[in-house]
Amino acid sequence: MRTCLDFNYLFLAMYEDLPDHIKEEMIHFYKRELMTETWMHALSPLDPDTKNSVRTDHQDDGAFVSWPAFGILGLLRTGHAADALRWIGVGRDKGLATVTRQGPWGQAYFHGGTSSLLEFGAAMKAPKEYPFIERYAELSGAMYVSVIIEELFGLRVDWQGLSVTERTETNRKTPQTEWRSRLDASLFNLQIQNRIYHADLKADTLA
Repeated sequence: MRTCLDFNYLFLAMYEDLPDHIKEEMIHFYKRELMTETWMHALSPLDPDTKNSVRTDHQDDGAFVSWPAFGILGLLRTGHAADALRWIGVGRDKGLATVTRQGPWGQAYFHGGTSSLLEFGAAMKAPKEYPFIERYAELSGAMYVSVIIEELFGLRVDWQGLSVTERTETNRKTPQTEWRSRLDASLFNLQIQNRIYHADLKADTLA
C-alpha cells in the first residue's frame, strides 16, 4: 500500500536500522505522492484502494491530524530540514501552520492539493457530518510540539532531566544555503522538573 503509515512508523521506530538508499526512496515517495502545499494525503492518490473510502483521516482525501508531524520527523531525521521548514510555512505565506487559522485541531483535514476543499487558503478541517464523520477537536499539540522540541531543537527529556543531541555531519545534512540565512528560532519557557529552559536555534546549528 502507498500509505503514510509505513513511512511514519519506520522513521519513528526503525530509523537506525534502515539503509540510506531505503530512507531516500521513502522520502522521495513521501514528497512526490503524499505532501501538498498545506497538508497531505494519508494514502497516495495512485493507490488502487482510494476508490473504497472517502475517510479524510486515512485515505487519499486527507490525513489524520498527527500524520504531517510524523512526516516532519522523517524529513528532519534524514537531513531534509529545508523541505520540513518550507512545508511548515517558513519563508512563504502558507504551509501546515496555515490550518491553525481554523481554530483548534480537528481529527483530520482534507489533503489541501488540487480539488481539495480549502478554508483560509489551507486544507479545510473535515466535518463531523456523514460521510466524513471526523471529530472537531483533537488533543492539543497533536505531536507537533514534541517534534519541534526533540527533532528541530535536539532536546531530549527522560527521568534524569534534559539532554541535547549534537547535530553533526553524520546525522544531519547541511540545509540549502537559502534556508541557512533565514532560520533563527527561539524556544521559551520549557518547564522540566521544576526548571525553566530557553533554547536558541541558529541556521548553522542544523549542519
